[in-house]
Formats: sequence, C-alpha cells, structure tokens
Amino acid sequence: MMGPVGVGKSVQGQLLADKISYNWFSLGKYLRESASASAQEKLASGVLFSDEEVIEIIDSEIGKTITNQTVLDGFPRTLPQSEWIVGLHREKRINIEAVVVLLADEDVLVKRLLARGRPDDSEEVIKDRIHTYNSSTRPIIDWFKNQGVQVQEINGVGEIEDISNNIVKALKKDAH
Repeated sequence: MMGPVGVGKSVQGQLLADKISYNWFSLGKYLRESASASAQEKLASGVLFSDEEVIEIIDSEIGKTITNQTVLDGFPRTLPQSEWIVGLHREKRINIEAVVVLLADEDVLVKRLLARGRPDDSEEVIKDRIHTYNSSTRPIIDWFKNQGVQVQEINGVGEIEDISNNIVKALKKDAH
C-alpha cells in the first residue's frame, strides 16, 4: 500500500487486510508505537528514516508480523527499499502480489492531515512530506511496473468504503 502522507493508506490497508483475511503491517504505526525517543523525534520532524534503518525493521519482522499474507503499509518508500524487497521476492522469501497506490491532490491531503490533528502534522511538515513522497517514492511506481509487478493506482478521494471496494475489484480483476 503506497501513496502520499494523508491519502488513507492505513485505513485502506486495514480494510483490505480484513476483507482478504491478511495481516496488516504499518511502518508508520510501528515507528510511532515501538520506536525509541530519538526515532520519535525524527518522526515528529518529518525526516525519513534511512534505507538501512527501514530495511532492518522490515527484515526483522519478516516471518513474524510480516508474512506472505500481509498488507504492507508505507513501505517501500525509496528505490533502494524497492530493490531490496523485489530481491526478496525473486529469492522466494516473500511474495509480492501487487502494489496499490492511492492518489489524491496535495490540497486534499493538507486539509485531511491538518484535520486529524497529530502533533507532527504542521502544514510545513505536511508539505515537506508530500514533496519527499513526490521526489523519492512516486518515481518507484514506474520502476515496479518495469519489474513486472502488478501496480494498481486507485483514487484515494471519496467514501472510504467505495475506495476499499475499488481496491478489491482492481486486485481481483488483475490477479494472476
């Protein structure tokens, strides 16, 4: 499950996991709940964790909270993270069924995030996170397509249940 901050990855990831009887693993939730004080500070400032830090977390959870029946929320976010997880897929350590990308305009995202009122959601931090997504994460979507990974881009604006149903339909239609 990929998309910019505030697009609804966690809500849709949990709904998808429930509908298809998969686990759900959110990197953001993991970091907010399990991270050290210094990691919490980093999160609040909107700074991304290094590829090495993120890969280490994901790798440590494979076989525990992350299995072949897990919706991964918020990972990967960079090309090195994507290359690493596709490498695991090729080695048959994990199976990537599809990448779901939720889409929304920046103004919608800023409005949503300011409304949810998290302490790390200042307008400046939100815009920085959207910019980081557009420069670091958005380009890897085409990279996934070029690797032969099924990518489904879904409008993340609308009624929650409608978006969820659109995701399930898209995945069923293109399931191999």
